[in-house]
Amino acid sequence: MSFKILKFSSLIIILAIGALAAALFINFSYTKAQTANFELGGWIWTDGYGWISLNSKDCDLLNQQTPGTCTTFSIAYAVSTTGSNVSGYGWSENVGWICFGGTCAGHGTVPGGGSPSAGISVGKMTGWAQVYSLGDDGWINLAAGADISTPLGQVFPACYDCEQHCDEYQVHGSPTTPCIQRSTTTFDICHACFSQTKFDGDNIPNPIIDSVPGGSGSISYNCGTSLTPCNLVTGLIGSRIQCPANKCSNSGTKNYQVYRGADGTIVGWGWNGNSAPSSTIGAGWIEFNPAYGGGYIVLPWLQTLQGSIYTSGGVYLEAIPRTGAANATFCIYTRDISRTVSSANCSQTVTGVSIAFPTSTQQVYRNALGKIDVKGLITTTTGSYDKYGYLVSSIAPWSAIQLNNRVFYINGDLSISSTPITFNNGTVSNKGNGIIIVKGNLYINKNLYYQDATGVTDLSKLASVAWVVLGDVIIDPSVTSTVGAFIVLGNATSNCATSTGGTAMYPQYQQNGCGVFFSGASSNPLTVYGLIMAKAFDFRRTYANLSQGAERIIYDGRLSVNPPPGLQSFSEGLPVIRDTGL
Repeated sequence: MSFKILKFSSLIIILAIGALAAALFINFSYTKAQTANFELGGWIWTDGYGWISLNSKDCDLLNQQTPGTCTTFSIAYAVSTTGSNVSGYGWSENVGWICFGGTCAGHGTVPGGGSPSAGISVGKMTGWAQVYSLGDDGWINLAAGADISTPLGQVFPACYDCEQHCDEYQVHGSPTTPCIQRSTTTFDICHACFSQTKFDGDNIPNPIIDSVPGGSGSISYNCGTSLTPCNLVTGLIGSRIQCPANKCSNSGTKNYQVYRGADGTIVGWGWNGNSAPSSTIGAGWIEFNPAYGGGYIVLPWLQTLQGSIYTSGGVYLEAIPRTGAANATFCIYTRDISRTVSSANCSQTVTGVSIAFPTSTQQVYRNALGKIDVKGLITTTTGSYDKYGYLVSSIAPWSAIQLNNRVFYINGDLSISSTPITFNNGTVSNKGNGIIIVKGNLYINKNLYYQDATGVTDLSKLASVAWVVLGDVIIDPSVTSTVGAFIVLGNATSNCATSTGGTAMYPQYQQNGCGVFFSGASSNPLTVYGLIMAKAFDFRRTYANLSQGAERIIYDGRLSVNPPPGLQSFSEGLPVIRDTGL
């Protein structure tokens, strides 16, 4: 998931969003470990029982009243994944509790015998759920039929979890370089495809003649190639991705199944009842359809508040922000965008924006937002003062810092390790702003905070820090809060090297000082109060919540209302702030 940056002016930003930039970057990686523990959310539908809620937070946390009716009792429940296992509870207003997997132990006999279990492996959900109140008549099968080694020779008209074809690479004709433009109509591979579109509503399907709205019939996997791609088609049933006949791998075909996509979306069908229509007892088909409410796995996602995302290539994220949330408060300025990315208050994509990453001429970094004269800020000309009249200092003490309109310069790596740091507001004689320039990597191993701004009436006293890093920013996994405007320029290495842990669409990066912001691999959320500009982002937090991103960037306005030394020109490229919220 890499992205670069296109053309804009400050006027366009002011008119388009009326707010501030929360994140600004060139290449972006957002990779998440898929072995962590995640909750499911959303709703599933049955003709017999109506809606089944998979997570109480859909009602309690987000006050979400659709598509089902929210329960009034205050009992927290959720279906969840632990590694490859699925367990927990859902709730139906009509039939009560629905258990999944091992949670059903001791509540009857699974059809065919054995212990109840449910799991997800390479996207395929298998096993059992159960409606408690129906006892042995309440078992829900999440997959039916043994894998068929040779898929059915037919077109698959409803495909999900599809990888977009790359129309343009960073280096023309070189697929080993990052993709900067992906197709919205052509797909190299679809990881789950359904062969039909309507079941008869009563029986376990005959895969040749039966199917369901939203796609089912037989389900096959890994369909299409770059030579015989899948394509977006429009017809009476709306727009669907369709894969050609005989272009699915021999990884197995089932009569029906529930499938989990890479973005957390769950699609497909389970079955509760008997095979003969005259003796059917139960709900019949259990439909997982994201088109009307769920379900889904709540995966980690990126969130920017009070700001926008700017890129010059593509924004590719694994997880979809769920109901009541969005990746950005305002606009997403980009050349190419994933269907999983959303904005709360702006057209989802604004094209024609050009912000080159700051390029250096003798360490004067320039782009459309302005310039940062790093060399001029750190070179003293009169005593301890630079040519702009700013005092150039080292940093001490770390426990509580008053910036006082100074330049702090570290010639080498800087590690914040001993204690959390609070940047204090100014006093009667001191200002609250300052810039810290690190000629190396910045290691943040403790939380960073701003002093409470209550009572600050003179904005020049408001604590406001900027970090200019000529290397990488590396956040320790234990850190949950950090503050400042992070401008990660790197060490002049032209290309940020990727590691073997990522994929072409979602790369991971090496810590070689080229200008990457690393959030650290952790189940803790990370909140950045400020903004970030970097050559690449490597975000690996696995915290998953319906209403909060794993990495959350909150633009607090300080860079504009009290810009640190040397950033006045840079901050003028941002919109005028009218309410800091302080």
